[in-house]
Amino acid sequence: MLEESLKSGLREGFIKRTELKRVNVDTTVQEKNVRFPTDARLYDRMREKLVKAA
Repeated sequence: MLEESLKSGLREGFIKRTELKRVNVDTTVQEKNVRFPTDARLYDRMREKLVKAA
């Protein structure tokens, strides 16, 4: 996909060949606070919403 994007950019004139001689790659990975929805968590959230609605 990257290769085809670069070829398309070159073909359409958005990118020059000289711009591809040096490429900076950012490999920084930022941790995310991701919690997977477990059944217990989903049940608890459902219970909280039901109590609030009642």
